[in-house]
Amino acid sequence: MDIHYRIHKGVTRKLQPLDPQKQSCAMYVEDICDFVDKCFDKDDLIIHPFAFYRQYTRNQIQLMMKKKDIYVLPTEELCAFLDELISDKSAIEIGAGKGYLGRELSIPITDSYAKRDPYPMMMDRICGVPTIIYPPDVEKLDAISSVRKYRPHTVIASFLVHEQTYKDGSKKFGLDGKKLLHLCKRYIHIGNLGIHCNNPILTIPHTEIEFPYLITNIMSPLTDRIFIWGQDGMSDFEKNSSIEKYIVRYEAKDKGIFEIDFMSSNNNIENRARYWIEVDLHTRFMTGKIPFRLISIEQHERQG
Repeated sequence: MDIHYRIHKGVTRKLQPLDPQKQSCAMYVEDICDFVDKCFDKDDLIIHPFAFYRQYTRNQIQLMMKKKDIYVLPTEELCAFLDELISDKSAIEIGAGKGYLGRELSIPITDSYAKRDPYPMMMDRICGVPTIIYPPDVEKLDAISSVRKYRPHTVIASFLVHEQTYKDGSKKFGLDGKKLLHLCKRYIHIGNLGIHCNNPILTIPHTEIEFPYLITNIMSPLTDRIFIWGQDGMSDFEKNSSIEKYIVRYEAKDKGIFEIDFMSSNNNIENRARYWIEVDLHTRFMTGKIPFRLISIEQHERQG
């Protein structure tokens, strides 16, 4: 598996209020019919590599995701990563929407069908989002009922929000994450630090993965994350997939010398180091345009 990423273990975060400006992105109308045709075979999403989407602009991708009501695009890299991480453990996808990810992983896919509730249907009409039609293989079950039925080792979800009430007060929706964590060994959530900043389970120690092959409807590589609670399984994954840790030292002009690390298969190491340096500069100084000098890259010796 030829991938790279950064991993942070034992993370706990203070809860932050939602910032409405971080929950949506401005888009302008343009013709994306040809793009959509290349992404779908009738109603089935074609699983493309991340490189396929780099042909298109951020606006085109977001328009397509809005049109098809997709929160996370399952790239080949994301699916391969999750498939290898699941390994021989039992797994399900909850809050699956149209089930593109779980279907590709060949695991049970469930959803509460909350998007068919009156309030979200009204909001979708206002926002110009087509009313969702759930495929027949997406089982109508809420998250907790799904876990109690299938008793999986691993639960996967994407952009699933913490339990709350619709703004019109009509009904509760979302997930009680703390209850879920008592019912499974591992919970993998693909989300965003800005969108999910008020989720109480972020205060519980967990693993966060910066995964450059994520395409979410926010499209923010600085804040998109794969969150894992419980037995993350990353050590076995890295050993089985020949993923190694690399330590990078670089000097940023007028800022100083810094050290970062990332995980990668043995390919394009220098280019990947430069990618993570730019991410680090964005994180530290809110810009990736600071000139820098790559000092060294060292492969970290695997323990055990």
